[in-house]
Amino acid sequence: MLSLEQIKRLEDKVFKAVELIKALKEENTILKTKLETAESKAEELEQIISDYRSNQVEIEEGIVKAIKQLEEMESDNSDAVAAEETYSSPADNNSLFQNFNSSKPVISEPEDQIEDEASGQDVPDNQDNNTQLDIF
Repeated sequence: MLSLEQIKRLEDKVFKAVELIKALKEENTILKTKLETAESKAEELEQIISDYRSNQVEIEEGIVKAIKQLEEMESDNSDAVAAEETYSSPADNNSLFQNFNSSKPVISEPEDQIEDEASGQDVPDNQDNNTQLDIF
């Protein structure tokens, strides 16, 4: 038969087992809550990554479009420059500058003076050759 002492030891072991089961159930509940939180964060992060990738594709498409526009503009600009070069070559421009640099400046006389053809002197056009200069 069983002794009283053996029953007490069995009772203690059952009590410890029940306490361990309660603790494990509480830990299991906590772990389930943490798992749900982690899964929800993982879903959020997956959504962020998905949005980032789709935005990245849109950004890349925008950059490619902008580069194509710049290339077209550059092509149009180079066509315009080529057209200008056919109208005036750099050699023509250089000759214009050479003509400009070698020419002598033209100095015009004031309009109120005319040259007297007989004497070769400058005479104001509002005075006669016979009048004297009034100093006072």
